[in-house]
Amino acid sequence: ALVVGISKFQYGINPLQYAVRDAESFYNFLIDPQRGGFSKDKDVVFLVNQDATRSNIMNALDRIKSLAQEDDLVVVYMSTHGTPPDKYGGVHIVTYDTEVKPREKVWHTAISDKIWKEFIEETKAKRIVLILDTCFSNGAYKDIPGFLPPGGKSLGTFDEEGYGISKEYAKRILGAKDIILEESTLNSQQASSKFFLDDDGWGIVMMSASGPNEKSWESDILKQSFFTYYFIEGLKLKNGSIKDAFFYAKPIVQQKVPLEKE
Repeated sequence: ALVVGISKFQYGINPLQYAVRDAESFYNFLIDPQRGGFSKDKDVVFLVNQDATRSNIMNALDRIKSLAQEDDLVVVYMSTHGTPPDKYGGVHIVTYDTEVKPREKVWHTAISDKIWKEFIEETKAKRIVLILDTCFSNGAYKDIPGFLPPGGKSLGTFDEEGYGISKEYAKRILGAKDIILEESTLNSQQASSKFFLDDDGWGIVMMSASGPNEKSWESDILKQSFFTYYFIEGLKLKNGSIKDAFFYAKPIVQQKVPLEKE
């Protein structure tokens, strides 16, 4: 497993309050012998803030590719900012040292869909879970002079801020045959698979805290992101089922966010 949380950024991107705490919570779930069952010393790379550089994340992904065998379970969790959507609508994953000047570099110095696609294609494991608690918000970049066009949003790509991982972006990574957890109905055979604590779980799952028109919100009450808090709660309540935990968390998040944020 690789667990990443980034609250502070090297090049002027506004900080997040609770991304490191999100990562710590997920990490603690993974290494709990009664929960995730991952070995703290052998199985999990944990990177936060200045350690979560693009090169360190890439090295950790390469390490997983070199070690994981077909019957292993691979889990990657990241809590951080997203980039503005690129011309294909993809929100990439910001690292500690993602660059923002000139502004086009933000896409080339983040974790792109091409990196995820190569990671999945080159990893031998048949069970891979990607959990991305990230979205784009203008607020992350508002203090960087010249980064946002005057009066514009999202570098002129979209009219509104608040863009998570789109289905099209996910399909570019996974292809059409794997599971993209969202609010639509899943194929019943695929949806029955469990990816934690079950030996018969299979396939590739990618989930995003926010859809293409949503923000991934942090909660001052929970002192975590809404999604990660309730997703981990769901994992505990649903015996480690990724699918059940996601569909447990999603409606609660949609209910709780307006109560605190509007």
